[in-house]
Amino acid sequence: EGVAIQDGEGGSEVPLRAAAMAQIGYAVAGLMDNDDRTVDKHVHKAEAVGVVTIRWNPGHNIESQVCSALTAAELSAFLSLGVEVRAAESTVIDDLNSIEGAAPMHSLDVEKWVGADHDLSDTRSRVARAAICRGWFKSVDSGCALGDWLLKNRNWTSLREVTSRFDKLRQFVFSEHYPTTEAAGFAADDHD
Repeated sequence: EGVAIQDGEGGSEVPLRAAAMAQIGYAVAGLMDNDDRTVDKHVHKAEAVGVVTIRWNPGHNIESQVCSALTAAELSAFLSLGVEVRAAESTVIDDLNSIEGAAPMHSLDVEKWVGADHDLSDTRSRVARAAICRGWFKSVDSGCALGDWLLKNRNWTSLREVTSRFDKLRQFVFSEHYPTTEAAGFAADDHD
């Protein structure tokens, strides 16, 4: 389709790199986090030169957006993905407990946590923060694993906000506004 994917090297770099590509004639979309308000001015400048920006809901990065609506069972599945990329269940449990040691976790069965001493909303936040702070998905391979997991589970209602961003990317690539015969660029935040 004439599309190239480029690592945006982090949230503050995405709009700068995307704008530079747009200014030399490329059709560019930038997928980026939405948890840093200092980036907004650069996003507006990029959009002014034609960049299509696709951001998570305000206050979210990819990990927190993914976790924000998962059910307890789905959150357990997400933790299983964490085990795959972190190589051991004990490592993921340590990651979770390093975020909040006052209420330690002893397993990765979220339904047991929520049924006991934990609120589902707080648990979602804790899992997302562990994934962020411990860099579960910040390498190319682990980012691809997250992408595969999201595609596999794209029909989950809880992932509607995530899949809607992917739909926007698909529309960018295949829309009549950006013919497939023209070169197109895409800048992604980190390796998400």
